[in-house]
Amino acid sequence: MTAFSEIPPYGSWLYKVNAKNGNGLSPDSGVFTVTLTPPTPPVAPSNLNGYVTGTTVSLTWTDNADNEQYYIVSRAPQPASGDPVFQVIIQASANVNYVSDQPGYGTWLYKVNAKNPAGTSADSNVYTATVLPPPPAAPTALVGSVSGAASVNVNLSWQDNSNNETGFEIYRVKGTTSQTFTKIATTAPNATSFIEAPGKGTWRYKVRAINSGGASAYSNTVQVTTKK
Repeated sequence: MTAFSEIPPYGSWLYKVNAKNGNGLSPDSGVFTVTLTPPTPPVAPSNLNGYVTGTTVSLTWTDNADNEQYYIVSRAPQPASGDPVFQVIIQASANVNYVSDQPGYGTWLYKVNAKNPAGTSADSNVYTATVLPPPPAAPTALVGSVSGAASVNVNLSWQDNSNNETGFEIYRVKGTTSQTFTKIATTAPNATSFIEAPGKGTWRYKVRAINSGGASAYSNTVQVTTKK
């Protein structure tokens, strides 16, 4: 009798035998199935950490298992309330302890589990990553004028040069020399005008675009004088 032996990885394996000579292969033998199951699920990974570069989230963790078949990386958006809903996004090979992801703008939660045929490990710690958009482009061509029967309204208009702003901040200072501007309003996105009645005097205005990634440079400054 001819014998053969091997130690395959954990999992289910099918075996068959064929005889061979110069005329070719014999028909298959019967198929023999072997399932090798590790005694316990793997130990959970730990020290999940990471960093954000541009729009890429890089993750690393400590591999504490010696019998995992692979790792599963799960991601959830940061919920406004309640528990996060994780979805598996990456399957990493055994002994791998780093992956990268491009989830889009926002705040994201990550966790990692080790897995083998005996089951899934407990969760790693949860790592939180925030991917911010680039700041918007600055508005330009700010123009100011006064209107109304007594010249009491200040009318501002500008050119919107960005496509990712969440709004525009309006800044104002009284007089011709002070540089202590105060934010007086925040508009909706895509706004290109603003009207107010600040009271009698000479006023200077400037505008900038904002989003969660920061603020643009300021527009040019305009000066107007109201009579009442």
